[in-house]
Amino acid sequence: MKKILKIILLLAIGIFVVGCAGSGNISNIVESKLYKIKYISQNGETIIAPLNENVATLGFENDRIYGNAGCNRYFAGISWRDSNSIDISQAGSTKMMCSDDEANNFEYKYLKNLDGNFIITNNGNEILLSKENFIIALDINTQDKNTINDMDEEENIEE
Repeated sequence: MKKILKIILLLAIGIFVVGCAGSGNISNIVESKLYKIKYISQNGETIIAPLNENVATLGFENDRIYGNAGCNRYFAGISWRDSNSIDISQAGSTKMMCSDDEANNFEYKYLKNLDGNFIITNNGNEILLSKENFIIALDINTQDKNTINDMDEEENIEE
């Protein structure tokens, strides 16, 4: 009888652990990470992040986000509504002129739509932040601050 109880207890613990792991708590995945932005989509129009001297990034740290919008650095406050939803507010950025129209267009649309409530999902290939008519797609493979910094340094060395 004790063996049966132990087996049932172990099965219950296993089911609980698997259930929690699959619950999709995005806040634990993104916290203290810096991601490369792959693209944004506004009203169905997809705009690929520019491939220029500045990698477009989005980082999460405590109660803020930060990164590079393709030309200028930006920051904003965040508050977690629940484990898969954030409010982004009070966004600000530096005000340098971008070197090309593609970077200007991407940065303008990205920063213009950054405030608001975003649902965050992980589809296995990318992390999506989405709100009505606007999506930010993050490259799930570049989630380490050092990796992105190394990419920037390698690109500068190659030039």
